[in-house]
Amino acid sequence: MSKPKLRIELFAHCANCNKQKPANQSPSEWARLDAGLTSEGLQVWCKRCRMEVAHFTPGGLQSLLESAPRCDCCPGGKHVRPS
Repeated sequence: MSKPKLRIELFAHCANCNKQKPANQSPSEWARLDAGLTSEGLQVWCKRCRMEVAHFTPGGLQSLLESAPRCDCCPGGKHVRPS
């Protein structure tokens, strides 16, 4: 069985505590996030700030992916979605 690969296209970070992030740590190292299913969708929670970072509903998640910000790392400025 092959190991799962990291396929995250957009990372979630807490804008509140990210302002306090030490310069020697990446946002990933600094983050203290939980993610889990709710009755409406997927919630991302900041354990450090004790607040919601994001709450994605199925339709809202599709809308977010379609409006993803442009980037410099992918052809055409949009992340290429795995097929």
